[in-house]
Amino acid sequence: MKRILIIAAVVCLFLSLGTIAASAEDSQDETVKEVAVVSQTAELTVDNEAPSSTDGVTADQQTAELAVDKEASPDTVEKEEASTITLTVKGEGEETSIHVDVMLVLDSSGSMSGAIGDAKTAAKGFVDGMNLNPDQVGVVDFDSNADLVQPLTTDGDAAKAKIDSLVAGGGTDIEDGVNEAQKELEGPNHKPGNQPVLALLTDGKSGEAGARAAATNAKSAGTRLITIGLGSNVNEDLLKDMASGPGDYYHAPTAQDLASIYQSIAQSLRLAGTNIVVTDILSPYATLVPESFTVTPDSIDGKTLTWNLGTMEIGDSWTVSYKIKMSQSGLANDYPDSKVAYTDSKSNPASKPFPEVWIDVIEEEEVVATSVEEEVPPTSVEEEVPPTSVEEEVPPTSVEDGEQEALPYTGGNSPACLIFGTSLLAAGLMLCKHTWLTR
Repeated sequence: MKRILIIAAVVCLFLSLGTIAASAEDSQDETVKEVAVVSQTAELTVDNEAPSSTDGVTADQQTAELAVDKEASPDTVEKEEASTITLTVKGEGEETSIHVDVMLVLDSSGSMSGAIGDAKTAAKGFVDGMNLNPDQVGVVDFDSNADLVQPLTTDGDAAKAKIDSLVAGGGTDIEDGVNEAQKELEGPNHKPGNQPVLALLTDGKSGEAGARAAATNAKSAGTRLITIGLGSNVNEDLLKDMASGPGDYYHAPTAQDLASIYQSIAQSLRLAGTNIVVTDILSPYATLVPESFTVTPDSIDGKTLTWNLGTMEIGDSWTVSYKIKMSQSGLANDYPDSKVAYTDSKSNPASKPFPEVWIDVIEEEEVVATSVEEEVPPTSVEEEVPPTSVEEEVPPTSVEDGEQEALPYTGGNSPACLIFGTSLLAAGLMLCKHTWLTR
């Protein structure tokens, strides 16, 4: 009897220790799960960042731009098979997103006496073509001095009345005229969302140093400076240098040409880009297929292809295709030097690289037939499974009908396991004590 009690006590001790250990492990698992949940929550919090402040950009702050694309078809070829490269340039943006404040700076010196009538008509036609409100227009009259005859306004009739009032006489002070117009573009009448534009018309010559300094100051402030030289007595080199870009200088041989020039200027204010040059440089692996162009380049220098597009309006699209052959798999073009360079709608230099285009070249594969078939050697010795010498008897279940069979512990209830283990430990200790006292 004493031996039975000792054995029972030991069994209780082992069961209690195992149950407590399982309880501790289950508790640790729950702690790890809690840490994992906290970590996951932290990651979600980081992902839920505030939206970028660029979402609040207004339409007045947007500008037109050029979008570019490049494709190869097919992009997987065999050796000596040609692939067609397609370049695309698009003018993107909305006309309503490009608003301008234009100052018309008109030469009314004595030399303009024979052309002042045509100059007035052309300038008034320009005003009629503007989208006044939100666009604005102002007028500066200069001869020996400059006068702001019409501040920036959305009233086209008022501006045209001031233009009609001009009278030719005096000298030519381009510097003063530009400075007076720029002062108005930086003053309280200027709309911050509008692009400042200064359009200068002159038929004479002026002090170069002062005129260049005035032009530099205006362009540094973000003003697009457009110059028009009328007749054969103008200093074209000066006017070209004063202009914001090569496309912003116009020469009018006669006063009758001014109307079309002002029309071109009005159109240029809605352009997506000017002075557009497309450059595509082939990679070392690419060889050009002669006479495969849909649009012939303006120049071909080795592997460098160049097209001069001039200007593009919003909504315009230009596409060219040509063929190449690849010596091996690789990029078809030189990135990022294959690009479109242009002057944007705010007269700033800009460029967009064409995307990288990869072409796979499939090498000729030799098919080698196998002459020997691999045979699986038969097994010479059959493995025999020794019979079991002892039959395992399944003890009859003691669970009676209607009773629920106890399921093994899965570690899913830590507090219950801890209580049960502690109880077994106490029972084991009591049995040990009883056994010792009865000895």
